[in-house]
Amino acid sequence: MSLQIWSVAQAAARKQHISVQSDAAGYAAGIVTWLIAGSVFIAFKLGVREMPAWTFCCSRALIADLILLPFVAAHYRDMIDLLRRRWLEAAFIGAIGLGLTQGVTIVALS
Repeated sequence: MSLQIWSVAQAAARKQHISVQSDAAGYAAGIVTWLIAGSVFIAFKLGVREMPAWTFCCSRALIADLILLPFVAAHYRDMIDLLRRRWLEAAFIGAIGLGLTQGVTIVALS
């Protein structure tokens, strides 16, 4: 038991040395992400008559992919290797994420 208490004490001591600025940056990133995610539904509600729900859902994913592509380009080979090994899992998670959560929510908003 003393080993667990000692490791907790060491972790608490290390946490004190971390600057408060990194916590603030983390909270700011979380809030910005939350605002962007919420604004997507507001944007869809405003343009519901202009674009079908599934077109909006797929275009949203395509735009996000294009924006994130420069940031993940260095890991291209790792991503291809992962998709070769676990393509079925990746397709299943993508279908759940795009089809069930986003798609059904956007259809419900329309």
